Amino acid sequence: MRIRELILHNVRSFRGEHRISFVDPLTDQARPLTVIAGTNGTGKTTIFDAIEEMLNFLVSGGHLGELLLNEVLEKGLVILNLELSNPNIEYPNQVSSPPLFVVVGRYDLLPPDFETIWPYRVCYLFDRRNSEATKRGHVNSNSGEEVQGKLRDHINRMQGGTTELQGGLIYLPQDRYLPAISSGGILPPPPNRDWISHVHSPRNWQNSLENLWVWQNYLDLEQRAEANGHSHLKPFVETVENALGEGRKITVKEGRVLIPVAWSSNGDEVPKVRLDQLPSGEKQCLILLGELARRRRPGAVILIDEPETSLHPTLQRLLMHQLRQFARDWDAQLIVATHSMEILRAAHESQRLFLDQIEPTEAAEIDAEKAG
Repeated sequence: MRIRELILHNVRSFRGEHRISFVDPLTDQARPLTVIAGTNGTGKTTIFDAIEEMLNFLVSGGHLGELLLNEVLEKGLVILNLELSNPNIEYPNQVSSPPLFVVVGRYDLLPPDFETIWPYRVCYLFDRRNSEATKRGHVNSNSGEEVQGKLRDHINRMQGGTTELQGGLIYLPQDRYLPAISSGGILPPPPNRDWISHVHSPRNWQNSLENLWVWQNYLDLEQRAEANGHSHLKPFVETVENALGEGRKITVKEGRVLIPVAWSSNGDEVPKVRLDQLPSGEKQCLILLGELARRRRPGAVILIDEPETSLHPTLQRLLMHQLRQFARDWDAQLIVATHSMEILRAAHESQRLFLDQIEPTEAAEIDAEKAG
């Protein structure tokens, strides 16, 4: 899956129509990396919230989240332009996959020829033209509904474990933290097969990264006893170890995960600490890379809000290197929102998007005035 464009019209700070493009204009292909920057209040988090809620609307069959229901439906308009490249989702009468448009908001803000320019569309609209009663409903195309149905069926198979998980969304919001959690023994972690995955800080042992790693280490010990197979733990911790640096190998002892500290003195043995005892910046790296490894699947869209939180500039560069490598390995689209110059420098000029420099279109400004 790829996100090509998000259009926001009268949504929070986006007054008038604003087009947020994730496409390289030279190739007309969705960029593998987009770094969004802007001053506080320019709408970085709004963009991520809108993407998540529009995808939830698409796959839920019409459920509207808080942003769409309370701030968009009767006041503005959101349009999400998607590429669904999954070979298991065939478009009607098409060899390739044309864009799918997901539309929520006011009917009177739509372009007059929307039925022609968006042949594949899934909509939920509020129609102010109806003088008798408030009218809400769908103006889907038959082709759009057919693609939506195939997508939902495929997601059900993926979540049921009958086919490989691929595509979808992995969203790591800004409020990330690693709480201290008491060990709960060796427990199989719950499966992570959500097509739309909003990463929350764990509240119990079974859902924690530490339990996941303890369990994978347990499987390795069992396998070693049988002298068979590959490492279960390594794929989950390899990117974290690479970001932490040489000699920082993750180990498991007595049901707890331990990591060597970054310092030592007089050639003494390097102390090891639990995950919650790491410096705040290293904990942020661990959360980002560890949770991505837990949810890895080909073709996903990854949203990360302020990856620089608590990180020294050097660690910011190392983190971006690991994130880009992860995106390449798993054919992911990575979209990052930041205030950091180091994160911006890690992206090519063509991959940077400055919200302060995006102006509403002239036509959109006129529409906003008419709408009052």
